This record gives sequence, structure tokens and C-alpha cells, in this order.
Amino acid sequence: MQVPRFKKFPSFLTVAIIGVLNSAASLYYYLRVMVYMYMKDPNEEFEWAASTPSIAICLAVAVGATLILGIVWSWRSRQCSFK
Repeated sequence: MQVPRFKKFPSFLTVAIIGVLNSAASLYYYLRVMVYMYMKDPNEEFEWAASTPSIAICLAVAVGATLILGIVWSWRSRQCSFK
């Protein structure tokens, strides 16, 4: 039994070439970000955002929930797993 070829692409080589070109384009964009982050001098001064008590509370709740759910969930899933 023979597997039918794709109708949209003439061969798998075409798909491979498109994948390599997309990877090269993404590499360009990611490396450009790295160059601007680590190898160029900043054009202007950066001013840190002010932290209000409500922002600090929201951040503490989010961090606490993430840690608790991550630790407790893994502990409970190990307890409840069937052996």
C-alpha cells in the first residue's frame, strides 16, 4: 500500500526548505533582541516604576499561590497515585 503525497507541496524537500528559512528568520529576530539587550548602550535613562501597596499585595498573592499550588499539588498527586 502506497501512502499518497501531499497535494499542496510537491515534495518533502520543499517543506524542509521552508522550515529552514523560517528558522533563519526567527534566529535573526531573537539575536537582534540579544544584541540590543547586552551589546548596545542605552539611549535614555530608565526610571523604575513606583510600587504601591496594592501591587505588592497582588504580587505576593500570585507568588504564594504559585508556590503553594506547585508544592502541594505535587505532594498530593504523589500520595494519591495508584501503584
